[in-house]
Amino acid sequence: MTRHVLWAGSIALSLTLLSACATTSHCTLPQPEWKSAEAALLEADFAWNRAAAGNDLDALIAFWTEDAVIGFQDGPPPIVGRDAIRDFLVANRDDPAFSISWTPHQAWVSGDGSTGTTFGIGTIHRTAENGRVMSSTDPYVCVWRYEDGAWRCALDLRSPNFD
Repeated sequence: MTRHVLWAGSIALSLTLLSACATTSHCTLPQPEWKSAEAALLEADFAWNRAAAGNDLDALIAFWTEDAVIGFQDGPPPIVGRDAIRDFLVANRDDPAFSISWTPHQAWVSGDGSTGTTFGIGTIHRTAENGRVMSSTDPYVCVWRYEDGAWRCALDLRSPNFD
């Protein structure tokens, strides 16, 4: 799991540096608004997790941008676009053991409030080819865009390890 923590941590660090504008004079959001935006982004990630626990696929899909990408370390190729993500989720929901949940730990927002990043730990349960239920608890990083008055995930990076 150390490799996975390093992978997700390095991505989070990179994205944090990109959003470091929040502490410089190049920012367009005043500091109180920036902190409020971080809290709103963190709440959006928690709300997304609640949507994942429900049976409303449309509510879950609404958290991704139209051009979103889900990437897996050492896993299947990236899933690109909201329609492909929907197909992926429908296929996974056919597995009675499939579930996904996560807990966001930190949120960062760019100085202009247009993008953000969350980092946390997620758990995926699924049925393996041998019929055994497998679980993986690993870090994730999501890059978000603020569009149409809501935070939406544009890049969802996960590193499940079912070994």
